[in-house]
Amino acid sequence: MLMADMSASQRGSVQEAYRWELPEAAELLELVPMLWPGLECDHAMALVRMPDGMVTLNVLGEEWRPCDSSPRALLEARIDAYEQAIDETRRFLEIARGWLEPIAPWGSGNVFRDLGLPDPDGDPSYRSN
Repeated sequence: MLMADMSASQRGSVQEAYRWELPEAAELLELVPMLWPGLECDHAMALVRMPDGMVTLNVLGEEWRPCDSSPRALLEARIDAYEQAIDETRRFLEIARGWLEPIAPWGSGNVFRDLGLPDPDGDPSYRSN
């Protein structure tokens, strides 16, 4: 959730949580996560008003950064990666449906019916030991 969509209390909590990563007297204006698939070092990109009034982009949580790009180029690269991940996830679901639907169309909740087997609750001749 962007800070613009948060309550004043939530914004205050986020600003306090990141205060130690900002220059003294800088104001956190907005924050967006930057996700890196397969890595446990996600970052945040912050829109920060510096004490002199200048507004800048700052990478927060940058113990490690996979490239030396400018903050703006880094965000553009992340958008490309997210769009690719979304496209691949949609394609994966299409492939999965092709494999799964002939067996059980995403499961009706009754595995016996999904597999075309007699339902033990509805068939008195079926007895479990």
